Amino acid sequence: MSYVIALTALFGALCVLNIMLTVGVLRRLREIEERTAYSGLELTPGPLDVMLAVGEQVGAFTTVTTEGEHLSDAFLADGPTVVGIFAHGCGKCDERLPEFVSFVRAHGISRERALALMVGTPEQVEAKRALAEPVSTVVIEELDGPVSLALAARVYPALAVIGPDKVIRATGSLIRHVSSLVDA
Repeated sequence: MSYVIALTALFGALCVLNIMLTVGVLRRLREIEERTAYSGLELTPGPLDVMLAVGEQVGAFTTVTTEGEHLSDAFLADGPTVVGIFAHGCGKCDERLPEFVSFVRAHGISRERALALMVGTPEQVEAKRALAEPVSTVVIEELDGPVSLALAARVYPALAVIGPDKVIRATGSLIRHVSSLVDA
């Protein structure tokens, strides 16, 4: 009987050790993912494939801005447009949105030439909207909304420069992926 108790205790101790090691490995993987996803430590050369590729044309869309104005893809034809797509629950989006706002301000880009797309419900993205609205036209839509589909957004955050011909000039998840085009 004492062997059964000893084996049960040993088995229990091994299970606890296994759980502790698994939790440790998961934490380490999460740390690595946070450091490499959309940061300067990219796993692939160049910008990530976050939306339509450079040279592709934006699809047609119609939507409404947070100010109640109708907006369509014709908005892009008025001149080069800087676009930022930020989603609710996206930690990297929370980091990139202030960078996007600072970038637009620093380069003197008019509110009509900057588009901030917030993915989520109005309640979920209220803070993001309030930050972006002073410097950009803001659209809020659910996942797979008309603007997201027109841009083929796949990863958040996503940034782009779109020419007046509605063709993607630069794209990526970091300001540096699009800044050189604006700086030129």
